[in-house]
Amino acid sequence: MLMQNKLLNVISSLMPLAIIAGLLYAAFFIKPTVTSKAVAPPLFER
Repeated sequence: MLMQNKLLNVISSLMPLAIIAGLLYAAFFIKPTVTSKAVAPPLFER
């Protein structure tokens, strides 16, 4: 029981750091790209 509590404590302490590290990775290494097509205007306007 003591080993499970210690393991749970370590995991719960490291989770915020893992989340922050993932967000920093996404911010610095993933560049957004936009690929959109032009919208065709309607044939008849009202």
